[in-house]
Amino acid sequence: MKFAKEEDMARIVVSHFETLGYQVYKEVSSRGGRLDIYCVKENDTVAIETKLNLGLTLLEQAHNWLGRANRVFLAIPYKKKNNLHFAREVCRNFGIGIMLVSDPQYYESITEIVPAAVCADPSNPPEVFEEQKLSVAGNARGEFITPFGLTRRDLVEYVRTNPGCSLSDAVRGIKHHYQHESSAKSSLRKLIIDGVIDELRLEKLNNDTKLWIRKS
Repeated sequence: MKFAKEEDMARIVVSHFETLGYQVYKEVSSRGGRLDIYCVKENDTVAIETKLNLGLTLLEQAHNWLGRANRVFLAIPYKKKNNLHFAREVCRNFGIGIMLVSDPQYYESITEIVPAAVCADPSNPPEVFEEQKLSVAGNARGEFITPFGLTRRDLVEYVRTNPGCSLSDAVRGIKHHYQHESSAKSSLRKLIIDGVIDELRLEKLNNDTKLWIRKS
């Protein structure tokens, strides 16, 4: 089965696990790298790397998630002449599963040709957010959600709704990823000054800093 884009194939994998009752998060970012699909149902977690071609890079990406989810899979397109004998042996030795993905209108959509080994007690699972359920797995645009990205989005939206608010009020008015309010204020102030959060501008007034939406 030939897919035009990786995200077309990933969409079938997402649908498959959602049908099985999993909460599916896409483009999950963590210290171990970025994962295409992360599925959660009760006490079962599944990490899935999707690619249109199986290579060493894909194997390494999947290997990085071993021990961080109950099961780890590679998902690649089904092909009539898939020569995967060596890849099967490598994945079986590491405990990585292999899924073949087809268009469900022609074939069974998901076929496990190598079962994944089960890690009973995974450690260091990734942090996930509700917004990741709306992401597109396998997208080639580099779009993914991070704690900073959510803080930035909420800060800009707060200032848009409350123009001229103080930085202190803005930090107190949003959910941010910083450990302390003081570190949030100092970090966000610097990021705005340096142009990283370029939607906002600062205006010093008395002993506080006022925030405004930067005019384009």
